[in-house]
Amino acid sequence: MVEIMVDLGKQANIGTIALNTARGNPSGVRFPTTVAAFVGADRSQFQFVGNVADDSANVPGPYQIRRFSLGNVNVQGRYVLLLVQPDGPFFFTDEIEVTEAASVARPLSANVSISQARDFSRVISRLRVEQTLMRNLLTQLETGGSVDARRKAAIEADIAGLRSTNDSAAIEDSILALRAEHLTGRFPGQDFVLDSVNPWGAVSPVSAPSGAMAGELRLSVPQNGFQHAGVLLTNVSTRPVTASVNVSGLSVPGTLSLFEAQFVKSAAVEFVADALLPVNGTVRLRPGESKLLFLTAYGTQQGLFNAEIAFTTANQSRLLNVTLDVGSFRIPATTALNSVNWGYLDFKPIAQRKPEAVRDMLTHHTNVVVVPPTYMPCNDRFSASDSARLTDYLRLHAGFDKVMLFFNFNNGLCAGWNSRHVFMSAQWRRWFTAFYPAVMASVTNAGFSPSNVFAYPFDEMQDGDVARFVQLAAWARTAIPGIRFYGTLDQRESLRVLPQLDIAQVIDRPGFYDVAAQSGKPVWLYGAAENTKSLSPYSYYRLMAWRAFVGGFSGVGFWNYADTGSGANASSAWDDFDGRRPDFSVIYDGSRGEILSSRRWEAWRLGIEDYEILNRYAQVKGEAAAKALAKSVVDAPNDIARADQVRQTILEELR
Repeated sequence: MVEIMVDLGKQANIGTIALNTARGNPSGVRFPTTVAAFVGADRSQFQFVGNVADDSANVPGPYQIRRFSLGNVNVQGRYVLLLVQPDGPFFFTDEIEVTEAASVARPLSANVSISQARDFSRVISRLRVEQTLMRNLLTQLETGGSVDARRKAAIEADIAGLRSTNDSAAIEDSILALRAEHLTGRFPGQDFVLDSVNPWGAVSPVSAPSGAMAGELRLSVPQNGFQHAGVLLTNVSTRPVTASVNVSGLSVPGTLSLFEAQFVKSAAVEFVADALLPVNGTVRLRPGESKLLFLTAYGTQQGLFNAEIAFTTANQSRLLNVTLDVGSFRIPATTALNSVNWGYLDFKPIAQRKPEAVRDMLTHHTNVVVVPPTYMPCNDRFSASDSARLTDYLRLHAGFDKVMLFFNFNNGLCAGWNSRHVFMSAQWRRWFTAFYPAVMASVTNAGFSPSNVFAYPFDEMQDGDVARFVQLAAWARTAIPGIRFYGTLDQRESLRVLPQLDIAQVIDRPGFYDVAAQSGKPVWLYGAAENTKSLSPYSYYRLMAWRAFVGGFSGVGFWNYADTGSGANASSAWDDFDGRRPDFSVIYDGSRGEILSSRRWEAWRLGIEDYEILNRYAQVKGEAAAKALAKSVVDAPNDIARADQVRQTILEELR
């Protein structure tokens, strides 16, 4: 939230409050979600007068400068407080205008403190989010005729009059009920219909069903690896439906699992099918509601394995036959592609379930542990208790094979050794030459090889960080034999440090990683985009490994496994709007305290296994042939079926 206080210098009759701002889709800049305006006679008590940004033109789009205005304010006051809720990381303004009322304004009823104003502003922002979500859902409906038009108009009026977030669920039910009446006409006498859908595609609660799904699915699966499919289940009746969903017939238990991809509200203000809840026998649907069922197949041994999924309600049953074709190729226990996701075990979703989180990361092929700075305090000396704490933390990561020691020298406190000595001064160097070997002793005590441990002094170096790192690396390689350096690079100027790095992890951006690839150093890719729930599981998460294969990169990563905010600002992964910023986490906390996966996290694992399949194909058919196939996938990121088509072709040829 951005706070702007305007002092008019004296009491005035305020008529209009206006703000000039800008948007630009290619740069990720949008108009602010809300600009809550308050007026006060002093700086302590205020009266809410309206939302300056409440305008039908407040929508994303190409570059545009726009003046939003709140008229008919007509109150007396000296101070104007604007609480701006940006839609994303950016907010731009170059002019705020407060104009005098044409007539004598009414006295203030100022009874809101600044703290209360902030809370109230967040409520207004959340109401706008709910209104946008409901409007988007309403516009997706397949309806027609004058009756539907009148009912849609009534629902739109309810949306416009929304006064509590608790009322949005009733509006959503009304939208689905209207859809149900339309679907009943299309599918008379049925409770539900099934559709085969790509498991990585966009799905909403009102995704259009065809009901034309064949009764069979066939999945090509490597041994020790995974594959996925999607089924859209839609209630086409006007009453709630509970469908019994049961998997049977498998001779090898646990090779086919079924999940409900539960909808979450993302920071991009849309419903996203993401959190994966195990289907434990039943799926409940409201009238007119669609849900994505996410099938996960695991290959244990070569052969053909058949299963049946029975969908049953009181009035209808449907059988879906699933064939798992498990080939001869086996995903190795240790994968070639390095994978890092900064899964700090003290993040809120996993702080009380650290061993479970480590197992989850390992089964998704994560092999790199990044140690957060809190485990390497910049004190006068690295004490025995500090050492034990670091060793214990690393021992939790048994099965990982690389360690990145993140010192966070971007933070002036650590770069200056608790502000006592200037970075790279003689005193600082004496401290670091004692500090680093002590840290390394803790790491080796935890069972990690020194050759796989890297100093990570700066994150996403820019400005002065670049020169400081170059100075540090040049000195440390002489002063501390065997020290190795890792860094994350996302700015053009930071590429200057490539000669000093042993591993460079560069932002997954064409034109940037291409330059890094010419350095001759090991290069990994990573992503740090925002609004992660709305990112494509396919093109953002899965295809990074394909881009790594095409570019000859040996690692991939993304921020973040479990980040939902830190400290007092930590929020729930289920809600992008309950904290100070949207979540990055690819996991959710279940109702029983368990870790739940997501479509994004499963797509990430599949990409790393794709890399192994491509590697094997290169060994058998040649690198040029493998890269040509991989490039055909990378060059068509919006063709979400392409990777599976190529994968199946390769697995068949590797038999």
